[in-house]
Amino acid sequence: MNDESILFVHPRYHTNLYPIIEALVDRGHDVSMLVFRESRSGESEMSDHVNPDVLRFSVLTQLLRLLLGDSFTDRLLYLYGLPAPWWYLRELRRKSPDIVVIRAYSATALLTALCGRLIGSTVVYYDQA
Repeated sequence: MNDESILFVHPRYHTNLYPIIEALVDRGHDVSMLVFRESRSGESEMSDHVNPDVLRFSVLTQLLRLLLGDSFTDRLLYLYGLPAPWWYLRELRRKSPDIVVIRAYSATALLTALCGRLIGSTVVYYDQA
């Protein structure tokens, strides 16, 4: 059995990740996840194998969300929102994943790639396109 730890950083936990995460867990990997937001009412998400943690956003991102209100959509949050940098680096160190999986290009993906390399993780980028 493998015992590598794998961290996924995604906008939210989506059921299309279920078979991937299930297969990794079944093969003995420790899988964790950081997401931008929790699932909303009406979004059926099967998360039997992982309990996603929600990112803590930077003061600047929180201020933009406050000022822009509903104009600051989930898409804008994913593209331009940044986690609180020191919290994020500490969180990544605490989780100390062997592999960090980032999806799509975003400010957080770039920060994740940088922090992941700083703590010695292998960083994997994937997209569904």
